[in-house]
Amino acid sequence: MAVERFKELWERIRPKVKEQWSNLTDEDLDTVKGETANLCALLQSKCGYTKKEADAAVDRLLNEAHMRW
Repeated sequence: MAVERFKELWERIRPKVKEQWSNLTDEDLDTVKGETANLCALLQSKCGYTKKEADAAVDRLLNEAHMRW
């Protein structure tokens, strides 16, 4: 369910991701394509997050977005 919701909200969430992780480029964000696994992989490779940290960050992001929209 959360994965589908992330896909639906990705274009709205994307600016928040860019703001929160400013070292991610637009090209990086293009690779996400609304997939939580892709964003988690980016956070791991570009931001040094562990898998657990990346999963938790994406979960928090989705919860914030869900409450907002």
